[in-house]
Amino acid sequence: MRPEVTAEFTFDLVSITNLEQQELVKEAAKNTNTSHIWSGLCYSCALDLWFWVNDQLLCYENWANETETGQFDIVVSIDLGCVSLRGWSPLPVIQGQCSLFLCQRYKYYFIKEPKTWDEAQHYCREGYKDLATVPNMTYTETLYTDFTANQANAWIGLYSISGRENRLWHWSLPGVEFHDKEMKWRASEPNDAGRDLENCARIDSSDGLLDVGCSNDHTFWREAQSYCREHHTDLASGRAQLKEAVSKFESSGKLPSWIGLFRDTWRWSDGSNYSYRHWEKKLILINESKNWDDALIYCRGHHGNLVSIATLEQQELVQEKAKNATTPYVWLGLRYSCALGLWFWVNDQLVCYKNWANETDTGQDNMAVAMETGREHKWFKKDDEEKFNFICSL
Repeated sequence: MRPEVTAEFTFDLVSITNLEQQELVKEAAKNTNTSHIWSGLCYSCALDLWFWVNDQLLCYENWANETETGQFDIVVSIDLGCVSLRGWSPLPVIQGQCSLFLCQRYKYYFIKEPKTWDEAQHYCREGYKDLATVPNMTYTETLYTDFTANQANAWIGLYSISGRENRLWHWSLPGVEFHDKEMKWRASEPNDAGRDLENCARIDSSDGLLDVGCSNDHTFWREAQSYCREHHTDLASGRAQLKEAVSKFESSGKLPSWIGLFRDTWRWSDGSNYSYRHWEKKLILINESKNWDDALIYCRGHHGNLVSIATLEQQELVQEKAKNATTPYVWLGLRYSCALGLWFWVNDQLVCYKNWANETDTGQDNMAVAMETGREHKWFKKDDEEKFNFICSL
């Protein structure tokens, strides 16, 4: 029994964060009777930047032969010329009579009443709209803020229908819908031919898709997704992005590669088809003492990888898990590269969050990082031949 989070629907001006969303807006705008439609992009003089009304910064751009400099009371409209979106044009807020393009937005309420998931769903549908749907990272952060304030776990509207026949394909990038007719699968694919279920996809140099297990040849789809979301936008999603990827990499020997196509049995209670998932890392403490290389090999062979820590929240999860270790330190997936002159995580992320124990972050060859299992759980540079317990992540 746990509290639940419910959602009501409100609306907002449209935000466009990638080419696929631009194409969706273009299609939806074909029936307007004005030369422009407003978008949810506004300029802030105080911050000297453009931002979307859903609080996202401007990454994807499609300006109409104009610089993106702005001024007070300027928002962006979309030029519809000949029902194709030629570009974005900054216009004063008060100018013209333009069509509003509305998209769904959610407002969340935290209900402090312990219930089962079914009871929570019924309660929310009677008093609100439904259990909370979480369509993207912006809403995840909103929910996380609420949970921190309320210091409790809560049900959301995500549930699973068991059975491999109930799996549905999704694109990783929120807002891009999967259409089976657009897919170019290899002959006999998808086929679940591996030992385990093949719920992720790769693309080859001939633009053909094949289903594979989500951990393949010691590389992991979820790690690839996390890397792309942190350093770029997401794994390549939608036919347009796949064609661009094949064109760019077919002669480089980098194919087949992970793409943002996956399938699962999860559904949202309100019937929406959002593909966004934000699973918490599963951490496994291994109470065996190994050197750093052997710990890495063990994690990759039995679970996923040695644990990486990118945020304070992840640090807190790792230090909680480390309390039951039998050694004074546990290995982390952080090692020094002399060739590059920097520390890096084994999932290829750079070190942004840091928790060094009054040490500089300079390193040397044969050095790796261990976290103390008590006191302040600080990070210490250790010779990678020392033997400690370690934490794997899935």
